[in-house]
Amino acid sequence: MSTSLQRRFRAWIAAPAYPWATGGVLTAGAVTELIVIPGSVTTTVGVLVSAASLMWRRTFPPVAMLTVAAGLLGFAGDVNLYLSIMASGLVGCYSLGRHRILHPAVTVAGGALGALCVNLVHINTWSRMELPVPALWEKGSLSLFAESFLLTVVIFGAVMMGDAVRSREETRTERHQAQAQLIAMERQQAAEAERAAIARELHDIVSHSVSMIAVQAESATYTTPGLTPQGREGFQQIATTARSSMALPAAWELSAYRITQEALTNARKHAPGARTVVEVDYGSDRLLTLRIRDDGPAPDARPDPGTGPGTGHGLTGMRERAALVGGRLSAGAAPDGGFLVEAELPWGTG
Repeated sequence: MSTSLQRRFRAWIAAPAYPWATGGVLTAGAVTELIVIPGSVTTTVGVLVSAASLMWRRTFPPVAMLTVAAGLLGFAGDVNLYLSIMASGLVGCYSLGRHRILHPAVTVAGGALGALCVNLVHINTWSRMELPVPALWEKGSLSLFAESFLLTVVIFGAVMMGDAVRSREETRTERHQAQAQLIAMERQQAAEAERAAIARELHDIVSHSVSMIAVQAESATYTTPGLTPQGREGFQQIATTARSSMALPAAWELSAYRITQEALTNARKHAPGARTVVEVDYGSDRLLTLRIRDDGPAPDARPDPGTGPGTGHGLTGMRERAALVGGRLSAGAAPDGGFLVEAELPWGTG
């Protein structure tokens, strides 16, 4: 079967009208069989209910239990096995496994018990028809229960097939969801990387422009003929303001905060239950030192199920934040166990 035909077949099966169409066809077939081979009232009711109930097997899946029970009842009421009962019973057992109304083992056990009851009814019927029926434990007595064995095998096969289809579709759905999450994560990481690159480019452009303003303003105090003291002071203020803005006090404060935040997040993610210490040291040489150290995950701690293995982007981002303000950052295993993140950032305006 080609791929296009498979897709059309699957679309037809998934259509809302599919259960009504198949159930209607089986019901019409059951009516035809009952006209050709009339049965008792019990048989007629069982055959018709078993076929007609399949119309609701998708909107109300538990109705498949009624399908199977009515089919067994119809078969028990007559020695004739109608084709419509076989078809509807198989579809009903498949639906029970497909929608997992009960555990497959419970479903098969219930079906086997029903098959044994049908077999016992037939044995009683054979006895009343004066057919040779050996007593239990006599030679050939086990052959009387071949009917229940065959019915159990058929029920088992149909239920297992439905359960296998359900498991396969669940696996396919989980795989699609995982792929969608992975794609979304990759897009988010790409967007963050692009924003970081744009921010670095803008920072370089602004820094270059401001430095040019500072140089030109300071040069103007010497190259502008006839400049008054007030004008020279104005140019000096422009140069001072430009140089002060290039020191970015808010930038180093934000970098220190973000580095600490990212280090604590990593400790929580990769070392659950760890004791984490944050040290902040404002040195006399106007150098801010940050130390974030954990003592490793607790022995009985479980990793956060919402986090996976690291990609290294967190450490890279922290290093870039430190370098952005002229600092440096190192990260690795601590001498006495755990993990240590250490950063040095110049602070103040000088």
